[in-house]
Amino acid sequence: VLQWIGTLLTDKAQVCKASFGLLVPILLQLIVTASDAHPAQRHECFDLLRQAASLEESYTAREIDFQRAISIRKDCLECMVYLLGLGYVSESLLFFARFVRITKDTAMVRHLLLLVVNSLSPPYSPYFLYMLSVFLLALGGSKDARTALQHERFGSDARSRLAVLVSAVL
Repeated sequence: VLQWIGTLLTDKAQVCKASFGLLVPILLQLIVTASDAHPAQRHECFDLLRQAASLEESYTAREIDFQRAISIRKDCLECMVYLLGLGYVSESLLFFARFVRITKDTAMVRHLLLLVVNSLSPPYSPYFLYMLSVFLLALGGSKDARTALQHERFGSDARSRLAVLVSAVL
């Protein structure tokens, strides 16, 4: 099933179809189900999510609707945070750190921060805290991330949870 999903994501004819946007939620649900049922396949599931999250980078504006691609990216980030909750930590947080450094979409950074902060709870392992520090350092170096943190939608609850995480890392 995962190979079939990978084939669909790399098939330009499929991705450029208007109906592809309707197929993506089903594909993402299959990826999440596979990662639940087969922990050894989480790496492949994550690679598929990474591939789907970067669709707009592979196509021109005439080939793919960028609003649809952004919606797909948002859904993929949510699935990646779910994998983070399943224990797939290092790849997830490294991807998030890279994403925060390169993206110009402040709303997407804020959404990702809220997802990550709301999905975490103690106790934290030393390895997890180290990987989290990589992500948080990327946030600190990103002007868009700082802007996202100051936005009213980030909320005081999320800010306090983030402060707890930062104090645990430091």
